[in-house]
Amino acid sequence: MLLKLDDVKQICQKNSLKNFEKPDEILYEDIYCIIYRCDLIKCDNMVLTYRHIDIEYSFGDFYEICEDTSLFQYINTLYNLPFLKENKEIVLYQKE
Repeated sequence: MLLKLDDVKQICQKNSLKNFEKPDEILYEDIYCIIYRCDLIKCDNMVLTYRHIDIEYSFGDFYEICEDTSLFQYINTLYNLPFLKENKEIVLYQKE
């Protein structure tokens, strides 16, 4: 499932300027890819599951959207992300 450029623009709008100094219209152009990840972290005799979405920029930075945030829930509601339970990643968007 790949997001379209309009979807990426919507995500940038929802993320808003509170996290960035650049205007949204410029920021979405710098997005290289958006990846939904599930990381399993072993801690003593427990395994912690950490689901998140990484927005990676062409200039090398990235922004992580944690599972417990409203932006993650927004993306999940719109695009029905699968509930990952293992070390896995799904590319949602990649710049052409």
